[in-house]
Parts: sequence; structure tokens; C-alpha cells
Amino acid sequence: MALSFEKFQLVLKEPFGISRGVSSVRDSLFVTMDGCVGEAVPSLYNGETIETVISLMKRFEDQIPAEPEGVIHFMQQVNRQIKGNPTFKAALSMLLWDRLGKDLGAPLYKIFGLSPSKAPQTSFTVGISTKEDMLRKVQDAAEFPILKIKLGFPKDIEVMEAIREITDKVLRVDANGGWTAAEAIGKVDRLAELGVEYVEQPCDREDLEGLAKLHKVAKLPIYVDETIMTRHDVPKVAGICDGVNLKLEKCGGIEEGLAIIQTARAHRLGVMIGCMVGSSVDITAAAHLTPLVDYADLDGHILTANDPYEGMTVQDGWMLIPDRPGLGVVKRG
Repeated sequence: MALSFEKFQLVLKEPFGISRGVSSVRDSLFVTMDGCVGEAVPSLYNGETIETVISLMKRFEDQIPAEPEGVIHFMQQVNRQIKGNPTFKAALSMLLWDRLGKDLGAPLYKIFGLSPSKAPQTSFTVGISTKEDMLRKVQDAAEFPILKIKLGFPKDIEVMEAIREITDKVLRVDANGGWTAAEAIGKVDRLAELGVEYVEQPCDREDLEGLAKLHKVAKLPIYVDETIMTRHDVPKVAGICDGVNLKLEKCGGIEEGLAIIQTARAHRLGVMIGCMVGSSVDITAAAHLTPLVDYADLDGHILTANDPYEGMTVQDGWMLIPDRPGLGVVKRG
């Protein structure tokens, strides 16, 4: 099974800021085989690069089974041999599920016995910038009924107060670990007064003690993101948060995403599915799992100006998942 690689630089429509920094481009890698595709958008935050992804892909290229079935078993073998490297695993997983779906002539959601009509609406993310710029972005996002606002910077609550003055939309907040647990308590209280729906990753991903203290007194549901990588991380947050955010690029693929959902439900936790900035390949793969979750934040492809693929689209916040076989994505042009 010969793999092909295409390095691609995704250009953002405008700079996108979170508490850890600002980016204007993202390096992506498309991995293809016999008309099937997967995408890796490596993050140095998780210790990956385009080169590490390609190296691992070549290592497993000859081990890919000739028959499309057995995706879960093969990915289990990969996980036993390789620790970490989640975007490599996610891209390989997407590719193999795309191949299986095309072999069966069915979109992924049908293979999983799911209905797109059960999927929640997606939020649209407003990244960190100046107060004036964030207010403009809120106004520019008129077509989206749910907004996720990135916080974790000086005077961020003042910005939220200004945002609430100009919109009555559903607002969610993501601090990306930008607060200490102590300061998060006061901030969450104020966000509750502003009618925010929930707060995501308020404190550092390693600060479970602080998370537990916050959760005891928080007036809003608390979801964790960076704290959760795979299903094995879910039990450690049971009882000290209200839900988890899974991302295919973070957990290592579609089958691991399904496992996180099952594990979270077993621990009575809510589930949201999010994304990094990526193309329609990455985001559409995640969209197939949305009928299983409570909340969705799948707008990474919308933030880009040069998405080379077509897949899941959004209309008034509702995700329109393609019914083409496999992932259902097609290359533009």
C-alpha cells in the first residue's frame, strides 16, 4: 500500500489567538492512498512536526492490511508500538476509516449507526485579540448562534462584559489553561452572571487539585480539554469537572474518540468534540461523531482562507455532514 504525502500551509483568514500565543498559518500534511485521505496538523505543544508524522507513516506503510476491515485492530497495534504522536495516529485513522467507508459504499456516520439529525449545533470561535477586534469578530459572526470566546489574558472579563452588551447569543468560554485555579473562581462567578453556558479548561492541564477546588464552588459547568488526551485520562477527572472535550488530533484518531465518549459516559461526564485549525478533512472526520456528543466546536476549517478540500459545511450553526462514502470529503478543483 503506497502512501503519498502533500505538505500544505493553511492560511488563516485573520490571526487567531489563544492564551498560549497567536498564529496566522498552520502547517498541514495530507496523507493519501488509493483515493482515500487523512490529515495531520502537528503541534509542537504535543511534540510533533510534519517530519515526525511522515517518518512514522513510512514506518507503518508496509503493515497496513490489504483489506479495509480491521481498522480498530490495526490501530491498536500502532498504539502498542508508538506512544504519543496523536496527530500521526489521527491522520492514519482517518485514512483507514475513509478507505473502509468507500469499500462499503457508506458514510462513516452510517457505519457507526448514527444520524446527523442528532448532532448539536457547532459554536464559532472568537480568538484573543484587542477588545475592539474581538467585538468586531462577534459582530462578523452574525450567522452563528453560538460563540466560543477565548479568554486567559489581562482584563478578559471586561472584554466579556462588552461582548455581552452587544449580543444575547449563547456564549461559551475557553481559557486554554490561562488562569490559576484561584483566579478562575472569581472569573467563573462573573461569567455565570453574564449568562455564559460553560467554561472550558480554566486552569493548567496538570493542576487537578486546583480543578477539584474550582469545581466544588463553580457556578458554571467546567469542561476540560488539554487535561484529556486519551480514554485513560478520563477517570482521573471524574468528579472534579462536568465534562471533557475530545479532539481527534489530540486523542489519536476516530476509534480513540469513540472510546473517550464511552469512557466519559461511564463516568457520568458530558462530552464535547472540538478541533484544532485544520482543513475540511480533519473537521469532517470529527463531525461524523457529533451525534454522540452534547456540544460541538468544529469550526477549524471555517477559519482558513485556502481549504483545499470540501466536506462538512455549516448553516445557521447546524453541521451538514456529507453523505458520500467514507469521510465524504472531495478535493477542490
